[in-house]
Amino acid sequence: MTTKHLLGLSRRRALALSGLAAGAAVLPSLARASHHFEVAAVRSNPKLGLTDLYVFNAPDGKHTVFVLNANFSPKTGEPLLDASALYNIHCATSDDFKSGMTWTFASSGDRISCYQLDGANGALGAKGRKLGDVAVGKKAQLPNGIKAWVGRIKDPFFGNSPGLHVYRAQLAEGKYDPQVWEKASGKNIFLDRTCGSLVLEVPNAMLGGKINAFSTVAVQKGSAWQQVQYMAKPLMAHTMLFEDEPLKAAFDASRPDTQKEFFNFFSARIARSAHFAGGRDDAFAYADATAKRLLPDVMPYEVGTQAAFTVDRINGRKFSDDGMSVVLSLLIGKSIDQHAKDLHNYQAAFPYVVSA
Repeated sequence: MTTKHLLGLSRRRALALSGLAAGAAVLPSLARASHHFEVAAVRSNPKLGLTDLYVFNAPDGKHTVFVLNANFSPKTGEPLLDASALYNIHCATSDDFKSGMTWTFASSGDRISCYQLDGANGALGAKGRKLGDVAVGKKAQLPNGIKAWVGRIKDPFFGNSPGLHVYRAQLAEGKYDPQVWEKASGKNIFLDRTCGSLVLEVPNAMLGGKINAFSTVAVQKGSAWQQVQYMAKPLMAHTMLFEDEPLKAAFDASRPDTQKEFFNFFSARIARSAHFAGGRDDAFAYADATAKRLLPDVMPYEVGTQAAFTVDRINGRKFSDDGMSVVLSLLIGKSIDQHAKDLHNYQAAFPYVVSA
């Protein structure tokens, strides 16, 4: 079945696919949380992999921080990013996702060039004007008061990946054990893991009052560009689409203005999960309402406010937010504590991440 056919399924067929795919073989748990090991193209080239996007207010209250983590398996002595790829942080200032800006990072060995494009949803491969170069591991001052940093870091994500692995198996069998997270605690496989990180600190005056952030990776193949990764909220593909490779690939190739096609799949997965967990009396109504909250998949943020990624409010995301518990709670319709400890792999001052 092609991706086009998958996206054209009706609600009934999406529900059927959710049930059938849930019975498929569950892959071994290998850092399969947040956005790690998302699709085949990324598993074969970890440099292309986006893992997490964080958006929060700087301590001075006058800047907004964007942290995009990429490359979930950096190797010593190798370039941090893929030289054929563009790593993009999109910042939309309008509801149609057109107005705003996009910051693009392009690699050339140990030096990363940063560009700024007018518009938040530009064409694949578009970079805009060059702001400057950023040496790996060094702070950089760019025009208009923007600060940048790129380097290898201790992965700040904390997630009970073994628990998620067991939960996926239970969902395939149509059951839910509320103790699954506690039973799998103490096995945080992100302990001592590293990743690459792209950090920007941007003056609030450039952003306006409200933004919607998302991130992408595009790769040049011949004269054409292909988007191979999409990242905004954590765990979207792993919780909503995790059994279906073509569907995940289609989602990773999407943009916010094209994601309505995924609504039925999100709603079907939420309805199934909430039903078996006993989270909601009306699982279908809850699923529709929650899918509307999650799609389009962007990171909304009121500029200048305290970031908070919670069940009740998604307003940016800071390092200490328990993104996995929040998304799992939204998925099943009741509160979940994933029983994974915050690794505290972050700091209060720029660049906010911890070098590895």
